[in-house]
Amino acid sequence: MFRITISTRRISLSIDQHATSIRIGSREFLLLRDYVERSRKPRLLETFRDTEARSWEALVMRRWLVSSSPA
Repeated sequence: MFRITISTRRISLSIDQHATSIRIGSREFLLLRDYVERSRKPRLLETFRDTEARSWEALVMRRWLVSSSPA
């Protein structure tokens, strides 16, 4: 198991075995493999938005989940 973290005052990058997170200012972006079992084949790009939590998720290339949320 490995973990790499690089941090400055405004930007933080963290990489481990299962996920990569980037924090820029007050937003955090998370990149990881999709963990949901689906009964259908998803499209190449699907997006989901939660306006109350001010976050969004995108499923890219049917495999990678990109998530953005306030830090």
